[in-house]
Amino acid sequence: MNEKNKEKIIEKVRRLRAQLEHEATGNQKGITEAEALAFAATMQRLMLQYNLTMSDVEWQTMKVDENISTMRVGFRQGMRTVKMRIGWRETMAKFVCRAHFCKCLVILRTSDLTFVGRPKDLESAATTFVYLACVAERLADTDYAKRYTEAYKAGDVTTVRGYRQSYLYGFAERLGALYALEVKQIEENIGSSTALVRTTDALAAVNQYATETLKVKRVYATARNIVNDLGLADGARSAENIKARGNAKQVTA
Repeated sequence: MNEKNKEKIIEKVRRLRAQLEHEATGNQKGITEAEALAFAATMQRLMLQYNLTMSDVEWQTMKVDENISTMRVGFRQGMRTVKMRIGWRETMAKFVCRAHFCKCLVILRTSDLTFVGRPKDLESAATTFVYLACVAERLADTDYAKRYTEAYKAGDVTTVRGYRQSYLYGFAERLGALYALEVKQIEENIGSSTALVRTTDALAAVNQYATETLKVKRVYATARNIVNDLGLADGARSAENIKARGNAKQVTA
């Protein structure tokens, strides 16, 4: 990849990131969730293209010049922070980080997370995660209100207990599965052998940094708190619908 093409990709990523950040902070520009997810998917594809189509010399140079670092994600990006871990956010952060050659680390007794990776990957991963999490919570609030109204009219509001939490798990898990398929397709289009080597190499470096520099020890996943099957199903269905509409509005790269 020549320098001109590299700069074009990075500039496109910057523009997409700016649009997502603008939307996530509540400064509405009239774009829908589906359109914003299309931006996120395009940004992911561009970053994969950027990383996977470098020459071997460029890849080795990047590994030397762009040091792995960390970014705390949560309160500083405008997300609601609580003094406990939030399982569905961790689920979402893991698949977003994986798609951007990063690693997600939990921080005990807070919902904030630590992302580990190279600077450009960190910025794109953090922006994508924050926006997806904000979209999920907005949708959960909207659908919970509808289901509560239905339950109230039916005379039994106990049927929506735990709905919102279960909805968010359903949304995160289904969207993660859909993203994994999309990443696989992107890697296959670029070249499976190159993609496998680069992905393995990048994640190995990030894992080594986390283990040797950050001295990270294993932290067990939070319990999967699913108490409302309707919420779980609605969340998964919402992720599929939003992703499908986002794919229909693919952003030209």
